[in-house]
Amino acid sequence: MSDISTWSETDASNTIPANSGMPEGMARSDVNNRVREHMGAIRRWYGDADWIDPISGYGDEFTVSRVNTTTFRVTDVSGSGTDASSKYPQGTWVKLVIGGVTRYGRITSTAYLAPATDVVLADIQDEAYSSAGTDGELPAGSVTLAATFVAKRIRAAAFSPTGATTGQSPPEIPTIDDLGTAAVKAEGHTADDSGINADRLDGLHASELTTASLTSRESVLKNGGFSTWSLGSSNWGANDLDGDDLFADCWYFTHEVGSGLGNIWSLQRTSVQGDIGSHEYAVLLTSTSSALGNKVGLVQTVPSESTRPLVGSGSASLSFQIKMSTGAATNSISAFILESNSATPADPINPITAWGAQDVAPTIGNGWTVAGQVDQADITDAWSEVKIENATIASDTVLVAVLIVTDQPTTVASDELYVTGVQLQAGDQATDYVYDIPKKDETFWESDVNLGAVASGSLPTNFAYTQAHTLKSKPRLIRAVFRCNSADLNYQAGDEIDLASTWRDDNSGGDDRFGWSFGADTSGQVFLVCRGLNEWRIPNKTTPSSWGTPDLTKWDIYIYAWA
Repeated sequence: MSDISTWSETDASNTIPANSGMPEGMARSDVNNRVREHMGAIRRWYGDADWIDPISGYGDEFTVSRVNTTTFRVTDVSGSGTDASSKYPQGTWVKLVIGGVTRYGRITSTAYLAPATDVVLADIQDEAYSSAGTDGELPAGSVTLAATFVAKRIRAAAFSPTGATTGQSPPEIPTIDDLGTAAVKAEGHTADDSGINADRLDGLHASELTTASLTSRESVLKNGGFSTWSLGSSNWGANDLDGDDLFADCWYFTHEVGSGLGNIWSLQRTSVQGDIGSHEYAVLLTSTSSALGNKVGLVQTVPSESTRPLVGSGSASLSFQIKMSTGAATNSISAFILESNSATPADPINPITAWGAQDVAPTIGNGWTVAGQVDQADITDAWSEVKIENATIASDTVLVAVLIVTDQPTTVASDELYVTGVQLQAGDQATDYVYDIPKKDETFWESDVNLGAVASGSLPTNFAYTQAHTLKSKPRLIRAVFRCNSADLNYQAGDEIDLASTWRDDNSGGDDRFGWSFGADTSGQVFLVCRGLNEWRIPNKTTPSSWGTPDLTKWDIYIYAWA
């Protein structure tokens, strides 16, 4: 009879009968005996599979002995001078059988002085994983086993003895407090409270698991990473922003309006891949003037059906990532969590009634009140996180909004401000940003550039265009638009017109008018076609009875597709 620990990892070497081996030419009557021995060995190993003897595979090359009450010695008696420290690394738990008594201990250090390796232990426990009857010492006697926990691959965080946490129940639950310096990563309870405190998991500290702490942490904001831009312009130039402009589907840009104000900012989506974690995009604000008028804000209002987690929790937490360009004069930001007990506040888009003095928080009104805020948080040219935590949300709240503003008198031309990872969560703490799932490129696709049809200021005869989309299935919805890039026929930059509402004349003197055809085929492409010449007509925005001929340099063509 033998155990698995005496078997060789080389199949052809398992021929020694004493180790349940099967040599060539063995008697047929011995085969069934060997099979029974194998079954017994596997079953014995199954009963204690968490522990593996790391030196058993070396035959008689090593011996193990007790040195003192906290140390055992592994000696290489083969003369090859092998240091056994790698087989008993620091932090590993060890199971020793000494004089027929089982003890467990945590390795704190090893020292090699040829031919012996001394292994020092701490937290010595008995078979019941208790130190009560051991005095923290190894008993005297011969060592017959020195096994490591799961072949050293899983260390102290995976196995720990029952701790001495007062009132812990049931006592078999190991506490992470006891790991001490053996804890890998940050599992241990650290002085700065950054680790896990097992005390907080027992009944004596149930009060620390508050209702707010257990609340779902899904953000109630949409598009907090600014990855989707199917509505609103993704590139606003200076003089294009008029105070309440939609961008990134559900965000609004607001600023002080007045003579000479509000026309000195450009706004666009920009890639930040590789710059901050796994974020793909950010919104980029760029100042184009050193004059006054640099008071600007980003706003999103949460619809009533999405505010229920916040109201139910009674608290909300906001967080976002922000940075400025190197050398920028803009160096602080303010943020607000706002609430309204009306489904129709005076202005559901813009909660600011007066901007006031520079470096002073704007006046909030229009049916809104402040639930939480942070004033003049410092920002630099390195990404940093701004948080508002545990803001009280009233039980009669209907709408909630987020407002991020800067109103620095020191802003100068070319200052850049980046914002991404905005999330508003129920509960008393802001957690790490959760990226939108599914990703934008799995559900929405936008032609990546202007199609080029109007770049030269004219549409070609019998226009036709195709482009491969990136969706994983054939689009269920296609939209083709003319997007205004500069004011024309009373349309403003960012305005979009469905192609279906426009027409082209064949310019032959008759009344022949031609529309557009657009869609998706089965080869992964979208297409856009139109017959006709250069006579393109659209209704005037403010006088729809009047059709006009647009300045084609002020318009772009885009296609959107949804899976």
